[in-house]
Amino acid sequence: VASHSQAMFFEAPHDLLGSAGKRHRAFVQMQALGVKALRLELHWHDVSLGTNSAHRPRFDATNPASYRWGAYDAVLLEAQRLKWQVLLTVAGHAPKWATAARRDLVTRPDPKMFQEFMTAVGRHYGGLVSLWAMWNEPNIAGWLMPQWNANGTPASPRIYRGLFQAGYEGLKAAGIASPKVLFGETAPFGMDRVRNARREARAEVAPLAFLRGALCLNSHYRRAPTCSRLPIYGYGHHPYTYPAVQGPYYRPPERDEVTIGALSRLSHALDLAARARAIPAHIPIYLTEYGVQSKPNPLGVSLGQQAEYDAISEKIAWGNPRVVAFSQYLLTDEAPHGRLRGYRTGLETLPGARKPLYYAFPLPLV
Repeated sequence: VASHSQAMFFEAPHDLLGSAGKRHRAFVQMQALGVKALRLELHWHDVSLGTNSAHRPRFDATNPASYRWGAYDAVLLEAQRLKWQVLLTVAGHAPKWATAARRDLVTRPDPKMFQEFMTAVGRHYGGLVSLWAMWNEPNIAGWLMPQWNANGTPASPRIYRGLFQAGYEGLKAAGIASPKVLFGETAPFGMDRVRNARREARAEVAPLAFLRGALCLNSHYRRAPTCSRLPIYGYGHHPYTYPAVQGPYYRPPERDEVTIGALSRLSHALDLAARARAIPAHIPIYLTEYGVQSKPNPLGVSLGQQAEYDAISEKIAWGNPRVVAFSQYLLTDEAPHGRLRGYRTGLETLPGARKPLYYAFPLPLV
């Protein structure tokens, strides 16, 4: 009953969106590794005009000519030449002028402005994209705020629902009659509620609590009558395990968290949501971002264990008939940025040395 046709998406943003030379090298490497599907995040803030200003510039937001697409064009055109399937996740950060507070890039992005942006994206890339997704990890404060209402209940799910609906309508306005759009793109950990929304403002919302909130379901998966069914093509999720030493079979004690070892929780939640007529029945699961952290990241494991755990994780996904796509996040390890140490989930170290995973990735044996 395993998914023998499961797609393997690869994501290498720092390699593909850098210089032309880096991009060429990355495509050559990915071809040699057997890659035939690509996930790319398109950041609204990065391609828009006046993004760090609180005042919106005057321009036609639905016209693709109003944006600076830069290296995104080169990546998607090369993927088309190679006949690769492309998942384009259109994400924040938002331009400052498109947020409620006009002080940061993540607080309540304006759905109408996002709809106009998605119309431009659809007109520009509609012929190059196989699958779409709205936002990235909306249950994390770094991507969307606020996460919590004043009473400690999740706020971000309803904000995300509005963005999803707006983005979907934007793609339809671009002439894509029935866009294939993934919902969620959720991170694996979080909480169901907080005691002090101000003090715990940056706490993450657990993915299944987020799912219920975004689909207007209560804790018993009963839908509010005022919410209609969403046109979801599939559910996107990032089933990381932190710290990686816990291994791919780890099941968190919090029932609303979903790691690679607890995928059945997500399958069950989607079935309950479909029974409540909040989403179509039997929608597939896309594991759109995944990797195993290696040393020297303190959350990581040895290089040998990274290859082992990655293969076991892929087998877990392959053995689940609901999962139609797995993924590898990063070709080259990420450099530290800000207060973050950077992801070390790549097949190569930051200086470019090949890890055991580089050789294990094309043929993951368990």
